[in-house]
Amino acid sequence: MGEKMNPTLEIKNVLIKSANLNGESSLPSILPVLNVQTQKSLKLDEDDEIFFDVGKIRSIYPYKQQDLYDRALNEKEYKAVILENKYLKAMFLPELGGRLWSLFDKVEGRELLYVNDCIRFCNLALCNAWFSGGVEWNIGMIGHNPLTCSPLFAATLKAADGTPILRMYEYERLRNVTYQMDFSLPESSKMLICRMRICNLNDSTIPMYWWSNIAVPETKHSRIIVPAESSYYSYWTTIDKTPLPYRGGKDVTYPVNTECSMDYFYKTFDTKRKYIAAVDKDGYGLVQTSTRRLKGRKLFVWGQGQGGHTWQRFLTDKAGDYSEIQAGLGQTQYECIPMPPLSTWEWVEAYGAISAQPAAAHGDWCDARAEIENKLDEKLSEDWLEEYLISSKKDYVFKKGKVFQNGSGFGALENKRRSLAGERAISQHLDFGEVQSRQKHWLLLLEQGHLPSPSVDEPPASYMVGNHWYDLLNSAHGSEDKNWYAWYHKGVMQISNNRYEQAINSFKKSIEMQPSCWAYYGLAVCRYTLGDNVKSIEYIKLAYKLNPSDISLARDMFRLMNENECYQEIIELYNSMDAALQNDGKLKFYVANSYAHTDQIEKAEKILYENGCLIIPDIREGEMSITNLWLYIEEQKYKKQNKVFDIICHYL
Repeated sequence: MGEKMNPTLEIKNVLIKSANLNGESSLPSILPVLNVQTQKSLKLDEDDEIFFDVGKIRSIYPYKQQDLYDRALNEKEYKAVILENKYLKAMFLPELGGRLWSLFDKVEGRELLYVNDCIRFCNLALCNAWFSGGVEWNIGMIGHNPLTCSPLFAATLKAADGTPILRMYEYERLRNVTYQMDFSLPESSKMLICRMRICNLNDSTIPMYWWSNIAVPETKHSRIIVPAESSYYSYWTTIDKTPLPYRGGKDVTYPVNTECSMDYFYKTFDTKRKYIAAVDKDGYGLVQTSTRRLKGRKLFVWGQGQGGHTWQRFLTDKAGDYSEIQAGLGQTQYECIPMPPLSTWEWVEAYGAISAQPAAAHGDWCDARAEIENKLDEKLSEDWLEEYLISSKKDYVFKKGKVFQNGSGFGALENKRRSLAGERAISQHLDFGEVQSRQKHWLLLLEQGHLPSPSVDEPPASYMVGNHWYDLLNSAHGSEDKNWYAWYHKGVMQISNNRYEQAINSFKKSIEMQPSCWAYYGLAVCRYTLGDNVKSIEYIKLAYKLNPSDISLARDMFRLMNENECYQEIIELYNSMDAALQNDGKLKFYVANSYAHTDQIEKAEKILYENGCLIIPDIREGEMSITNLWLYIEEQKYKKQNKVFDIICHYL
């Protein structure tokens, strides 16, 4: 690799086998959803200092759920950005949360990341849709970036020395922050340089979260090496600690030695360099390092159980197994860190190849760490990273880039609001474009002081959050206002602030103006949250009656009815639905469960085993519904034979 090569940036289209995302739910995200990352209890010591009670959210409102995807794979064209120098070639997917999809070592001719052979969406994120592979950038709240399957703003610019820079950025409206990611491969750099920046736009402290999730191939010889002598680990509903490298007599720095799906959050040293490496049998692999603000390091494994292997297969076509090594702001991923008012947090990450002596990398734990640290220091010193953090801020961080892809229009809308309020624009060097069609109703509220009154047949295009918008909406109409749409949005905002009785009043006023499935749905959510299940089901059935072709309404209706064991009614409603709804995997599950619980086992089994097995494309990570249904069916079959159903014997 002695030849000279100027670093390059290329924008091109690539073909990747992909499922269809199929847009968003028609409903606001106000019904509580399962988030396994927040369902934990603690077994920690007084010096652990984990902000376990900071930043948890009830729902991902104002974002909508991305839960309408399928599983069929077809070649699909995606925009890709290629950064390249003589050492590395990095490919990003700016239309999918800015995912770093590939990092190729040109010297050794080897891929450093786990590159999935397809994009197959599954329900592992707060907005539901998520896909595996590459490096995912997560901001804001526990449970993956709400924009991980959405386009970001993307722009090109150059550093003072001519190095091309890919910039991706967005306005994240739940936390009211901007985040900016500047990527480059300087001519002499053997590592991809990622300069990150988060700006708190609030005049109050907010919970902040960041984790860079790095997928790496998992083989029987893969070892994760990190500067730590102990680790927090998560199993079932508990967070505990273990010394390293052994837990329960097994060396768990090798991912294959962990039996089930598990997180290891390494207790790194404040005074030592931050890094994490994944190396194979020959000591070769990927290393990630950073400046010290990004102090957390983590390993996630799917484990060696049947469930973990099933998820691995569910997420890919034939790409094989992977683990995730991660780097974050906090010590663990079950916390947010308090971010001061109007502050900015910045750090630099670097990704590249590491070639360690195999005997050292797979030997004593202290020797393995020393070997990686020495090789990393030879490649890129910690001092260089810290100096680059300062010098790059003077160089290009505040330069305006040439935008080649737009993100959402919510940053532009926020700038419109600020302009009318006499406030400074957000992150002024970032171009947030123009307000788009999804924000046009809110722009009307800003500029003319009222919302329109669209047809109740149209799903509301978007939702807003924050006191500014609630105050604008509240002042836009009096108690005699006849706008169903304004009262509906007022109710949804009140739900987001846990003001359910007020929301009920707003939804009822909306229905008085004009009945809509959206307001009835809001009433159903209020009653559900307040524990009035009978009224909740009554209202969601009224919502469905007004819009019987809406898959999102049908799913949530069956969810509430199933939780309240309305099995016969589910069967009757399902049989009255059109074919498009009857073919939905989630609705099929609810009716199969209803058949099983009304002693119609054969009908339940027919659905469960149809075409090999029932597929629910968006079944939630950690959800046991299909397993529980199968167990229930088997138990009923045994009872009919006057036999005792012993699950252990049954598996054997």
